[in-house]
Amino acid sequence: MGQTYVNVGDLKYQLYGTDAYVAGFATSEGVADVVIPETIESDGLTFNVTKINSQAFYYNRVIKSITSTSRKYYIIGSYAFYSCKNLESVDIKYAHTYIDVRAFMYCSNLLTVKIPNAGRIGASAFRDCSSLQTADLTYVTTIEEYAFSGCSSLQSIEFSSSKSPNSLYEYLARIDRFAFQNCSSLPYIIIPGSCANTTNEYGSAIFNTGFNSDANNVFTGCNR
Repeated sequence: MGQTYVNVGDLKYQLYGTDAYVAGFATSEGVADVVIPETIESDGLTFNVTKINSQAFYYNRVIKSITSTSRKYYIIGSYAFYSCKNLESVDIKYAHTYIDVRAFMYCSNLLTVKIPNAGRIGASAFRDCSSLQTADLTYVTTIEEYAFSGCSSLQSIEFSSSKSPNSLYEYLARIDRFAFQNCSSLPYIIIPGSCANTTNEYGSAIFNTGFNSDANNVFTGCNR
């Protein structure tokens, strides 16, 4: 059975059962401000938007902002916004989000990220986003290796040590190796106690004392 694609508004979607996956722009021109809806309508049916496909906006030069008002769970696929050089902001306030590997890698003009209910941030997801200054990751649970490596302008990052009332997840439990490597502008970071006494797949202990204990090389290359 072939894949079904539909255009709704500015975006193209791949339909899969009752779900719709964002597959790119509906036209070659695209739009600067991308708004991801919670649902779409097609042929009298309602589909839940649950994923942005891998490479959906790969190397796009039009997008400046991404906003989602969804309160559902969805995935941002690998390489979805890879090297979107004009992207400046990502605002996914409510959705329970999994960000796959290299999803925003090399978005060199990205300034702000608000994804407070991200469950997991994949390896190299924001790697070398050299203009990124602030990241709201309040209720993220896992940050994989090299996730923010090379974010040399990063000055502020937020975590919580308690569970969000609107989140599927508990709180930060694991940070993998080199996650914040070469974040040379980051003045300090508070690692919640929920990270204590946790061992990741690389066999290195996760710490809960900020810059005072870097057994996993999480902050290699940071000014302390």
